[in-house]
Amino acid sequence: MKLSESIKKFFKDWKQTKTDKKNIELWKADIKHEAAKLDSKFNAFGLTLDDSLMTITAIVTLPEAYQFSNNDALKYAKLKEDVMPINIYLARDLNWGEYINKPEFYYVEEDVSDDNLNDSTNEKENVLTGVSCTYLAIWRFKPLVKKDANYIMKHIAFYGIDALILASLGALIFFLL
Repeated sequence: MKLSESIKKFFKDWKQTKTDKKNIELWKADIKHEAAKLDSKFNAFGLTLDDSLMTITAIVTLPEAYQFSNNDALKYAKLKEDVMPINIYLARDLNWGEYINKPEFYYVEEDVSDDNLNDSTNEKENVLTGVSCTYLAIWRFKPLVKKDANYIMKHIAFYGIDALILASLGALIFFLL
C-alpha cells in the first residue's frame, strides 16, 4: 500500500471512529428508551440488555420436532427464522442495522434435578436425556472501525507528530519575538 493510500485510510478510519463514538451514545439513548417503554417491541419480544447497553439477548425455544432432529443446519435455519422479526426491528425500525451484528446462538442446557420433573413423560425424557429446546440469541452493537494495534500506533504517531509540529512552531514564534 502506498503512503498516500495509507494516510487516506488512516484519516477515513479516524473520522469513522469519531462517528462511531457519537453513534454509540445515540444507540445507548435509543435502546435505553426502547427498553423503558412498556409497550415497545423491545419488551414485546422479551429482549434484555446488559449493563453496558451494548448487548441484547433473547431466549429462543425451538419446537421439539426440530430439537430431536440430527440436522444442525435445519435447527440453525429455524433459529434464524424465529429471530428474523427481531433482526428487522433492530435494523429497520430502529435504523441500527449497520452496527448490529448477526445474532449468535448458544445452546442452553436444562437443569436435571428431580424438582424439574413434571408428570408428562416427554418432559421427563427431555430432562433425563439432557435435551433442551432452548437457545440464547445475542446481538452486539459493534463500531464500524476495528481498532487494531496498527491503527492505534498510527493514531499515537499522528498525535506525536502534531505535538512536535506545534512545539516547533511555538519555539519559532518565541525566538522571533
